[in-house]
Amino acid sequence: MNPRSMLIFWLIFSATAAIPQERKASNTRLTGYVRDAETGLGLPAANVVVRGTEWGTATDSTGRFVFRHLPAGRYLIEVRRIGYKPQIRQVTLTPGAPTRLDFGLLPEPISMEEITVESRRIDMMTQPMLSTKVTAPRIARLAPATVTDILKTVPGVATSRSGSWGNKPYFQGMTDSRILVFIDGVKVNQACPMGMDACTATLEPDLVESMDVQLGPGSAQFGSGNMGGIIRVSTLGSKFAGRPDFTTEVGLTSRYLSVSNSRIQAFSFSGGNHRMDFIAKLVAARHDDYRSARGVIANSGFDANTLHVKARYRPSMNQQWQTTLQLYRARDIGWPAANTIIPRERRNTVAVNYMATNLTRFWKSLQLNLSYQPMYHNMINYLDAGDPIYSESQSNTWNASMDGEWIFTPHWRMRSGVFFSRWSMRAWRQVTDPNAPVILQDIIPDSRLDEAGLYLETDYRLTAKWKLQMGGRFNRISSTAAQNPNSQFFAGDLQKSEGVFSGSAALLYNLTNNTAFSASITRGFRSATPVERYIAAPMLDGYYRVGSPGINSESNFSKRVGFRGFGSRFNWNIELYQHALTDMIVAEVQPDVPSPIAGLRGVKRFRNVQNAVVTGFSLYAGWRPARHWSVNTTLAYDRGYDRRDGSPLPGLAPLRGNVQLRYERPEKGFWAEVSADLAADQNRFAAIFGEVRTPGYAVFDMRLGWKWGDYVDVSLGMENLFNRYYRNHLNLSLLPEPGRNVTLRLNLTLPGPIRGKRAEPLRPEDLLQVQIGVEGMACEYCVKTVTERLSSVPGAFSVKVSLAEKRARVVLQKNTAPEALIQAVERAGFQARILQIQSDNDGN
Repeated sequence: MNPRSMLIFWLIFSATAAIPQERKASNTRLTGYVRDAETGLGLPAANVVVRGTEWGTATDSTGRFVFRHLPAGRYLIEVRRIGYKPQIRQVTLTPGAPTRLDFGLLPEPISMEEITVESRRIDMMTQPMLSTKVTAPRIARLAPATVTDILKTVPGVATSRSGSWGNKPYFQGMTDSRILVFIDGVKVNQACPMGMDACTATLEPDLVESMDVQLGPGSAQFGSGNMGGIIRVSTLGSKFAGRPDFTTEVGLTSRYLSVSNSRIQAFSFSGGNHRMDFIAKLVAARHDDYRSARGVIANSGFDANTLHVKARYRPSMNQQWQTTLQLYRARDIGWPAANTIIPRERRNTVAVNYMATNLTRFWKSLQLNLSYQPMYHNMINYLDAGDPIYSESQSNTWNASMDGEWIFTPHWRMRSGVFFSRWSMRAWRQVTDPNAPVILQDIIPDSRLDEAGLYLETDYRLTAKWKLQMGGRFNRISSTAAQNPNSQFFAGDLQKSEGVFSGSAALLYNLTNNTAFSASITRGFRSATPVERYIAAPMLDGYYRVGSPGINSESNFSKRVGFRGFGSRFNWNIELYQHALTDMIVAEVQPDVPSPIAGLRGVKRFRNVQNAVVTGFSLYAGWRPARHWSVNTTLAYDRGYDRRDGSPLPGLAPLRGNVQLRYERPEKGFWAEVSADLAADQNRFAAIFGEVRTPGYAVFDMRLGWKWGDYVDVSLGMENLFNRYYRNHLNLSLLPEPGRNVTLRLNLTLPGPIRGKRAEPLRPEDLLQVQIGVEGMACEYCVKTVTERLSSVPGAFSVKVSLAEKRARVVLQKNTAPEALIQAVERAGFQARILQIQSDNDGN
């Protein structure tokens, strides 16, 4: 199928999903709102169904639903939404009498897989700028060797391979420092001047709770690097935050990948209660050289160990302190792309976060973040002739930020914040001379890049159908470096300071309750890194690379339009984009400048390209032909050129897509899926940057798994089913992708040594008995909901709910306000009032 036919097919397929399907009934109108029980905000795209019938609808952008013609009678109404616990309420409808029924859903971790594309649907009707979320269950099913293996499953993301470690994602032609990476809110930089450890190379997949991936520049919240996309990683935390009793758990995970004889072992210990919780996890990974369909790729293995510790403390219902520690250690990392070995790679991360919610009537949240991240990297480059080159590099990153959110009306929300970051870096290599002692020569002198930023962003719902999101940001960037007499650095001003404005404006129009149109313009920017400003060293491409201290920041003026929606069986998203790049930073060959080191191909110096353009599209469509079956498909294409002469830009993948068929039985704990990755020939490539023509390919994978209760989870897979020999276009080293790969994952979750122990001794004088009147309960499902909501209030230790009396009795700690019980019930959609409060030792 040629590209034009594929595009026509997807447009027809998506248009079919938009055909409205109306149910006809009679007599009575039922309306209501579905809200987040914690924030009180309306939830769009929630499924509202009448149990035992075919009647169903979805909430609109404000969380409202309508059944216009229901027959009179008694019904059970069920509301479901991905990421929330379902809720059921009973309602009795009388002829000709409109009835209102509200719901409040509690967020919960996804127990089964949250499909990547379904995570788009969660905010489809509220967010003009969509992102894709990949959660821990999906990651576990993939059994990835690296985080890049996770990213390549995201629609529109392409990857390049340099071995098994350090593979890079490409977002619409951009990679490395043009993609912002945050791990638990900590901005990640690199230590290697050649970018070997850029992006997510030093993060183990087993530590990822979720990944939120956005293609293209994001909103005004993000500073330097907001060019090609954003990756926000949340690492594992404890799941015991809401429990009154202190409980612990032990986890054991073992994974095996046949293509590289990879053995990954993980041990975790977690625990907590409503006041505090923690997790400690140790991951040890051993990867041998991987095999392609035609043989072993030598020097491609590595070993890595990671310690991850996260602890949270909640002094009150609306406050939380969080501390995160990560220690990453890798050794003997093979880099077959350049005949190089990395003996040691090290990353430490220490972060402290404070969050408070519901501070005042309008001030909804405050968040403070402090972090420190040192990195170290060394390598040995074995040249074809001469002695090996030994080099070392290190970097330190300090981050501090403060963010706040205000909700002035149900239609107006505002966010603002300040951010400071300091990135210091130094790299050097050993220079040997038989007639002189060994000296250290700077690759990058002691250098520093400081960034301070301030942003303001607002969301405003103009009408029931129109929503506007806009914001602005100002950044002050300054860089400096120390001169070194041993450096080969070319002369130039070593200091640079500049102010940069950026911002975004996005509009969402809800055509119907389940279709929407979006449009956005964004100006993102990236300041030149210490590598681009100050480097002076031979690089892996055989050129001597020279920085330019006075180089300008580059910017991306991005324009995007999209059309998205969902039906009872379909959901889809179509997006078109154009990135207008100004002062794009590239390394250009200097034919008249001799190399300081004999035998190299020449000299490249960083400079700005004034104007370049990248355009493209991405399509997604999902279909549920039957109850347990689903089909998900994606298609993406990128095209870029230099406006000076029309020559193609590097780093752009060909037309590519994915088709996935899934069968799932959550009640039985079984799932299975088959998928195909497809890519067309890449006949348009940037030869001056080392790219060559790449043939297309089709690669098939299959996976299945079982889960027994809460304790045992097993999955088995086979990737590259037919052992296809192929490579990705973005792989400039021409390394083939792995051949057939059998994956096995076993996860055991065991009760810990401490279970059911109270965090604090309970004395009668510390407790209150609170009686609450509850209006709106009509069935046992309502009783269950009210009981769950009251039990979730920190400090509530005994809850009894009576349907006949329409009241609840709660034993509550004195340091918990009884009003918290009322709030919990009302956010579930019921009405509540306090009837009586007395001490637990009053004898009543």
